[in-house]
Amino acid sequence: MKAIKFLTFIILSAGLILLVFAPYSEGTSNAKKAQTSSHKEKVLIAVSQSYGPNADDIDLPFEEMAVKMLTYSGLKVVEEASGDPDYVLKIEVEGKALGQSYSVMGFGKGNYYWTGASLNGKLLLEISDIPYYEASFSGHKSPPSSIPILSSITHPSNAPFKEVMESSTFLLELTRMVAELRGAYPLVAALKDDNTDVRTQALQVLKEMRQTATPALIAGLKDPEIDVQVEAANILSAIGEPAVDQLIAALADERAYVRLNVVRILSDIGDPRAVEPLIIALKDADSNVQKSAVQALGKIGDPRALTPLIALLNISDSQLLNCVRETLKKFGHSAVDQLIVTLTDQSPNVRREAANILGDIGNPQAVEMLIMALKDPDSDVQKIAAQALGKMRDPRAIDPLIISLRDGNAEVRMNSAEILGLIGNARSTEPLVGSLKDTNAKVRNRATRALVKIGNPSVDPLIAAMHDADFKVRLLSAWALGEIGDPRAVAPLIDALQDRKIPVQKIASEALGKITGQSFGKDHDAWQQWLKEKKAIK
Repeated sequence: MKAIKFLTFIILSAGLILLVFAPYSEGTSNAKKAQTSSHKEKVLIAVSQSYGPNADDIDLPFEEMAVKMLTYSGLKVVEEASGDPDYVLKIEVEGKALGQSYSVMGFGKGNYYWTGASLNGKLLLEISDIPYYEASFSGHKSPPSSIPILSSITHPSNAPFKEVMESSTFLLELTRMVAELRGAYPLVAALKDDNTDVRTQALQVLKEMRQTATPALIAGLKDPEIDVQVEAANILSAIGEPAVDQLIAALADERAYVRLNVVRILSDIGDPRAVEPLIIALKDADSNVQKSAVQALGKIGDPRALTPLIALLNISDSQLLNCVRETLKKFGHSAVDQLIVTLTDQSPNVRREAANILGDIGNPQAVEMLIMALKDPDSDVQKIAAQALGKMRDPRAIDPLIISLRDGNAEVRMNSAEILGLIGNARSTEPLVGSLKDTNAKVRNRATRALVKIGNPSVDPLIAAMHDADFKVRLLSAWALGEIGDPRAVAPLIDALQDRKIPVQKIASEALGKITGQSFGKDHDAWQQWLKEKKAIK
């Protein structure tokens, strides 16, 4: 494609005529051209087609396609007899049928079939006989190596000219001409066309126009048709940084779906100029715009967004809150300092969220403040702080958690026991065995499971606990020893078969079965005999 150079005639005093060539450059504004031609509404289309002497009945729809595209540009197509047009579009096409001989199974000379075609043509747009735009186009299909036996393509007029036209560069060059004449707006309008090829070529040229197409593409974001919005958004994302300023201005649009599209595009582009406008969008009246702004700020990752994002931790909208939570996690270690400060926020909801996010980030810098949060006046904050410490598994949390095993709040004791199990340090075993005597069944259960998680370091304290005066301690210890599966527990568990409490006997027999694979039930003598023989073999 190329724009024709204008000739400006300047008459000199000496009577000489100087031709000055004014070349069109990519920087020339289409707006200026539009100003020159905005009053010109009529266009005449003249099509000349030739496909060889034996295909003179071919009439391809070049004019129909040109009418369609020129209509998008706001021009009125007129007949030659209707007066002097403002534009004349000349389309000249020459085609040629291509063929070869085909034989059945490779035998004989075969018949000649016109199975291919080629087209070459030219577009010329004139204003008052002055060339304004000129481009060449072409299409080609070579004859295939084989065809169906019953093929009827035996005359040049049956050659695939229409197929070649549809795959040629004609529509692309026609679309470029419309863009050169009227800018990007007609192409955005053409994105609604029911013809896939028209939409495809409009997209192609819009991509070629890049920054100059931005205003029209932003207008496309406001189109009620979703497909147009999507295509316009995709191109704007591809244009990138040059489109940012105009996209930011579009954040003030009164339509929520437009603001939503703009936020998503700014997220894709990731330009830091969008950070402050996106922070403002966190207060948008539409929750979808808010969520997209949160995600966009997380993707850009600019620390300026941390304070306004943390301020949203107290919102009631669960979906938006979850979005904020996940975004702050993405900030990772860069968010830790501000989240630590947030552990002292007046709102327990904010403190809970901060503790939870710090646990997921896992930065050891937060451990001391999370330990302090174990004494938070809000029990849920205590619980989540304990869980956060468990995720981090930092040994500095062990002593505060052991102390919390004696807290007056049963839920705090329960959470502390669970987290000590997650940390898995041997120092926790004795205090956890002590928690088997807790007055609260849930605390006892959590302590038991924590001892199982710690594993082998728990075995000796649990064996000692098999002699505790409280049968519940003995029962839980027997169960835990069975889950751990250490052979050191076999003899104490056999002794437990003679426990004065039948539930302890039952749990001990089941634990023995898990550890040894034997099934003597609660028969103390049979287990003793088996153990004796086992030792003799060794």
